[in-house]
Amino acid sequence: PAQKNNVVILVDTSASQTGRYRAEQMAAVQSMLATLSPSDRVELMAVDMKAVTLSTGFVGPQRPEIQAAVGRLNGRTPLGATDLDAGVRMAAARFPNDGAARTLIYIGDAMSKANMLTDGLLAKLVDELRGGQVSVSSYVVGQERNVQLMAALANHTGGLVQTDIAGVDAASAGRLLAASVHSSVIWPSEMTL
Repeated sequence: PAQKNNVVILVDTSASQTGRYRAEQMAAVQSMLATLSPSDRVELMAVDMKAVTLSTGFVGPQRPEIQAAVGRLNGRTPLGATDLDAGVRMAAARFPNDGAARTLIYIGDAMSKANMLTDGLLAKLVDELRGGQVSVSSYVVGQERNVQLMAALANHTGGLVQTDIAGVDAASAGRLLAASVHSSVIWPSEMTL
């Protein structure tokens, strides 16, 4: 119960995230922010060809600064492709070294067409995330979806994956992701059998 939580919400704003998918993204973000505890700290980012920070550092999820960042996110025109590797790396680098649990929540289709993740790049990314104790969860939404990539990141970092399948609405997915932030991830440094 005393765990402090820092959360980076990384939203895909590439050309594939328009119409219904954009509406689902925004519903998930709003639901997450409404469900997170006031003591949690959140930073909002967007990613397409580059990752950009939309908020001014980590602040409470119901603060006016975050709502202004959500407005900036909603005003972004979906363009280009996504470089997910660069986006996840930049988001993971945003966490302060303050002892709080680190959760990165990605919302998008996980199609990294600007920079395809090879086995070597994925292994290096997972090692860096685990080394920084950054847990990766996601809500995978879009016409084409790379659920396997997000499942691999979640499995290796103690995260959770939600998809936009029938019966799972965006608001419910957002609430579930927000609740998962409060679960502790154990980061073993050594194992002996």
